[in-house]
Order: sequence, then structure tokens, then C-alpha cells
Amino acid sequence: MSYKQKVDLLCELFPRRAKHHYGVPISVARAALYAAEEYRNKIVHSVWSAERERGWIRSKGSLRSKSGFSLVDEAVNIRGMEAGVVALRMVQHWEMLTEKRLRHATKFLKSRVQDA
Repeated sequence: MSYKQKVDLLCELFPRRAKHHYGVPISVARAALYAAEEYRNKIVHSVWSAERERGWIRSKGSLRSKSGFSLVDEAVNIRGMEAGVVALRMVQHWEMLTEKRLRHATKFLKSRVQDA
């Protein structure tokens, strides 16, 4: 099963009327888990290198461009990566967060994926 299928299964098995003590709706948790997977895939499926001038560089190849293969390099904001790790940890413990904090982490992760 893919990660998305596992998340969907979790959400179907989770009691819809029951809430834990903070009351995060399972639909919010589902969106957070999807965003976490997208962010994780962005990190894992990239090639990383270090340059003297620019520091850490993330390279991503794609076959979807009009001219065939394209390679995109970008300098990495290490502070942003550290903030992404904090957001991933928040999503990991979704059942212990308030809905507001979980939505904030989801929004942050989605914005980082869109930057790529």
C-alpha cells in the first residue's frame, strides 16, 4: 500500500464522531499527513551537493519539460529546512496538537513544496 492509501485507511478507521482531547478533525490530520509526504518526497528525491560560493545546493531533474530533460539547481535555505523538520515533527504528533497548530504546520509544508 502506498503512504496515501495508508493515510486514507487510517482516516476511514478513525471514529468520525470521536475526538481526542484537543479535537483535531480527522480531515485536518489527513491534509497534514498528505502535505508531510509531499515535503518529504521533495527532500528525499533530490540530489544534494555543497559549493563554496552558494553553500548547499538542491538539484532536481525532470523529464516533463518541453525540451526533454531539465535540471534545476537552487541554493538551500538551511533555516527553512530546519523549520520544515519542526513542521514534520508537529504533523507526526498530530493527535497531540491543537487544530490551529496543525493547520499552521500544514500551510508551512505546502508553501515549501510550492517553492520547489
